[in-house]
Amino acid sequence: MKNIKDISYLFFRCSSLKELPDISKWSTDTVYNMSYLFYGCSSLKYLPDISKWIIENVEDISYFFCLCSSLISLPDISKWNTQNINNLNNIFDSCSLLTFIPNISQWKFYNKIKIKNIFKGCSSLLIIPDISKWNLNIIEEYKNSSFNSDSNFINQIKSDTIISEDIIKNSYLADQDSYSLKYIYNNKSFKNIDPTDF
Repeated sequence: MKNIKDISYLFFRCSSLKELPDISKWSTDTVYNMSYLFYGCSSLKYLPDISKWIIENVEDISYFFCLCSSLISLPDISKWNTQNINNLNNIFDSCSLLTFIPNISQWKFYNKIKIKNIFKGCSSLLIIPDISKWNLNIIEEYKNSSFNSDSNFINQIKSDTIISEDIIKNSYLADQDSYSLKYIYNNKSFKNIDPTDF
């Protein structure tokens, strides 16, 4: 696969697909659009190691893993070069079995980006990477980054960083009793919170 510009929707709604061939060695350095790539692959439990994909020219990865409701873990995408991305909307939306997201706190953005509902429906998460260091001056649409849009606010958590506070205030719980978020990754302001409070 060389000189391909757009691989969006490639596996869109392949809901019966249980495994993928080894796509880890794809040449993705010319790709600019990866949106909806695995959208609706609801039977996939694991993905090939796409951590080494070169995505420095990619502008859109919105809905990338959306509705991958059987995924147990993700490849370590923490070192992806995200410099040209402008749309992250719903990237992990409804990955309801994931307990951890790779540490994407080091991702850097140089464009205004859309970041709506990135963790919506991630009802099994134990940890959220500390994205408070992402550059607030270039971020748009983060205020509605929600876990479930028709439930209660998390009110008891406070943060000393605007983005964390807004994401948390606008994150919703589908079921307060079964909600499994215990703490925020690497965020010092959450050190003294008792997980039993959730």
